[in-house]
Amino acid sequence: MNALVLLIVCVPFVAYDLIARRVPNRLVLIVALAQGVLLSLGRVPPGWGAALAGFSAAAALMLPLYAVRLLGAGDVKFAALLGLLIGPVPLLVAWLLANLAAGAHALLHYASARYGTVGWLGASLGQRQWWHRVQSARQGREGIPYAAYMALAACVAVRYLPLAS
Repeated sequence: MNALVLLIVCVPFVAYDLIARRVPNRLVLIVALAQGVLLSLGRVPPGWGAALAGFSAAAALMLPLYAVRLLGAGDVKFAALLGLLIGPVPLLVAWLLANLAAGAHALLHYASARYGTVGWLGASLGQRQWWHRVQSARQGREGIPYAAYMALAACVAVRYLPLAS
C-alpha cells in the first residue's frame, strides 16, 4: 500500500485514539471490507497471502499482550487491520517503532507524575476549553494512544521499507 494512501486511511484512527482513546468498530469494519474488495479485485498490494500473514502476525503479537491487559481491544483490532493493509514485514517494523514511541510516552508520563516536570503544561491545559472537550470525549479512559503510534509507525515503515512497496 502506498504510504500516502495509508496515511489518509490512518488519519481518522489517529484522531480517534488521540482524542477519545478509542478505535471505532465501524471504521475498522469499513476499512477491512474495502481492503477485502480491493484485494479480491487484485487492485492493491500486498495480496491475499501477505494480507492474511499480516493479520496472523498481528494476532500473534497483540493477543498475548491483550490477555495480560497491556493493550486494549482497540489496539489489537487496529493492529489486525494494519496487518491486512500492509502485510507482515512492514507490520513488524511498525510494531517495533510504535513500541519505542509508546515506551517514550510511558516514561514521560511516569516522570511527569513522579517529578512534576510538566505540571505547568497540565495547569495550562486545564484552562483550555478544547481540553475539557477532549477529557469529556475520553469518558475517563486513560492510557497511551498505542493505535495512533501504530498508525504513524506503519506509514513510516511503508514509506521507507523496500519490502513494503
